[in-house]
Amino acid sequence: MSMLDGVSQCWLLSETCVVWWDAWAVLVGAFVGIATVVVAARSWLTSNRAADIASDTAKITLLSAEIAKDSARIAEEAKIIAERQHEETINQRRMTAQILGSLLHSEIAMLPVRLGSIIETLDEATIAPDGTVIGREELNWIFAELSHPCLPAAESALDRLHCLEQGLGEQVAQLIGLWKTIGVAAKRAAGRVPKADSATEVVIPKNANGFNDYMLLRTSLLSLLAHSIAAARNFAKFTGSHLSTYDHEESLIKRAR
Repeated sequence: MSMLDGVSQCWLLSETCVVWWDAWAVLVGAFVGIATVVVAARSWLTSNRAADIASDTAKITLLSAEIAKDSARIAEEAKIIAERQHEETINQRRMTAQILGSLLHSEIAMLPVRLGSIIETLDEATIAPDGTVIGREELNWIFAELSHPCLPAAESALDRLHCLEQGLGEQVAQLIGLWKTIGVAAKRAAGRVPKADSATEVVIPKNANGFNDYMLLRTSLLSLLAHSIAAARNFAKFTGSHLSTYDHEESLIKRAR
């Protein structure tokens, strides 16, 4: 006898051997019950796992929201700090510009006058058909003037000229550059001037290289004078200082045209 005898008394099925359906129903019901328990157990385990996952997801979502909130706060604080730093930089630059304006105003205002004196001394020379005659003392004074810096205070503040507004820094730098170029030309011209210690006058023959240097020097000084007048007027407006007319210096430029 085996367990199968409980559900069927004979094998194989025939007219005299039929299925014992009641026994099979009980057996199938038992299997269904077991399967139901297994499915229910797995569902319970799955639902618990899903609940854990949902809980973890909610925690992650909450943490992400907090991180996003903190990030937004940090970004806003960084923006405020950057704006303050920018404002401080602008204020610092404005203060530096005001200090530079007070420091450089006088020497920039005097540069056209200084250049006018040099040009007038050059114009004291006598232009003859065969050359130019000028006093040695006057010529030595001109060369000495051109060997010195034109704007010593401005040159010492070259790294801060960009703080000046309205393009003034560029104008001042241009004046310094032009003066240095003229200084090189003056040094070359001085080396070509005839040496005669006993003579009170210097004669520069028209066919000599020194004559061309002399004429180029005068032309360059007139150009620098025009630039210096424009810069001085712009600087006076920037600093709110008295605006010089420079009528005499402008007459030198007009006379040369």
